[in-house]
Amino acid sequence: MLKMDNDIISEAVVKRQELRMSDDLNNTLNEDSYFPHTSVPECKRLLDEVNKVIQKEVHPDLITVNQWAHILEPNEQTMFHHHGSKEQVMPGISWVYYPEVPKNSGNIVWTFEANAQRMTEEAEPKVGKLILFGQNVPHFTKKNNSGKRRISISGNASFNPENPPPRDPGALLNYVGLFRG
Repeated sequence: MLKMDNDIISEAVVKRQELRMSDDLNNTLNEDSYFPHTSVPECKRLLDEVNKVIQKEVHPDLITVNQWAHILEPNEQTMFHHHGSKEQVMPGISWVYYPEVPKNSGNIVWTFEANAQRMTEEAEPKVGKLILFGQNVPHFTKKNNSGKRRISISGNASFNPENPPPRDPGALLNYVGLFRG
């Protein structure tokens, strides 16, 4: 759990909710808005804290390369998607942080193949909770049945593409499995 001023973060997100990452209604980025990571000090502090956790828990060379806010209104859910790209030499980490979470506002659900079977894993969002997972893992959010909005901040952390991938991936393999380097 991260100790942040979640009221300030939520207020900043709500003020910018109309600044969508995409105008295409068929693109999952249409669900997301720009996160004020430089203009609001508490939002910048959140990103700094997320990066500290990722660098300590996963790999010291990972850094957040993009971030966004997501407001899930009552009766909404997120589309099935993942954050990976074919251009990546080495997969990175995705993360989600929750500054505002009413009860029954929709768990995050990951789906993956294991032992020739489709598996799912889900986590209940909680205020102050930070969740890390592999960028290539498909996921979605269940329907918000709370009657209130839920706010999350998400991002992706990657290695600097201008540097060669590290020889020792550290704890990254715990999140992304095997990779070819």
